[in-house]
Amino acid sequence: MRGSTALTALVLVASLALGAAACGGESTTRRSVGSDGPDLRISVTRRHDPESALEVADAIVDKLDEGGDNEGELLAAATPGERADSIVESVEGEVNNGRFSQFFTNSSGSLTRQAIATAALVGAQEPERVLRAAARVFPGGQVPVDRARRNEVFERLPDSAAAVLERLDVRWYALDRGPDRRLRASIDAHPDQFFRS
Repeated sequence: MRGSTALTALVLVASLALGAAACGGESTTRRSVGSDGPDLRISVTRRHDPESALEVADAIVDKLDEGGDNEGELLAAATPGERADSIVESVEGEVNNGRFSQFFTNSSGSLTRQAIATAALVGAQEPERVLRAAARVFPGGQVPVDRARRNEVFERLPDSAAAVLERLDVRWYALDRGPDRRLRASIDAHPDQFFRS
């Protein structure tokens, strides 16, 4: 089954480490005290439920508006762990559901740079290579963040770009799809990132 990846777990660990480093070694649960936006963490009563990892992954997705236009706002309100999980799950979900072409043309295509940077940071070399190669179909390897602009550029890509993306779809599907035990371990190690009291 596609969806749960080693990249997801590595991203969570890296984001939690980055969040801790940014705050002088302490984990952060929210952007800042009194920050605006919804608390996206799930109920602490679900902490030991084996299905809670799925709920964590869905916490942001469930609050997206129909076009996904509020994704940036939700990511800004999320904890570092939730944000990392959401970014990776967006890439994973879009590519696995409709290939890289769907990823780039939907709202989640705006997360390309973040997904590449996170994969590089945690040493997920093959996912990073595939993501970078997919981004290179865009002029200068720069995927526009703005969805309308990105779709405009995507529509004008040469036919050869479609062939490149098809080969990269195959490489992406062949990536390690291990169980989510590392995701579960990250959630257990940093419950404040994912659960509210």
